[in-house]
Amino acid sequence: MYTKGKWEAISWNLQYPKYEMRVYAKDRGLIARIDTDTTLDFNANARLISAAPDMYRLLKEIYEAELNADVIRILSPWFDKVEQALAKAEGKQ
Repeated sequence: MYTKGKWEAISWNLQYPKYEMRVYAKDRGLIARIDTDTTLDFNANARLISAAPDMYRLLKEIYEAELNADVIRILSPWFDKVEQALAKAEGKQ
């Protein structure tokens, strides 16, 4: 499904006019390489990619949790969107 383990964003090449950030999974190697000509979104994109496994696990845990009726009533408007996001991440969409 995805490479397990901690993902980390590392600055690789920060020489103008091109910048490169790499995301590695601990003990598993390169996950993603982000190339850009600006540093504005560069670090934010790399951090978001490196946080993806943690966010996925948490969202899946919340979605599969046995929730009481009050919590379900409050969260129900988002469950379809959560289900769609999980399906997209799992390649089912």
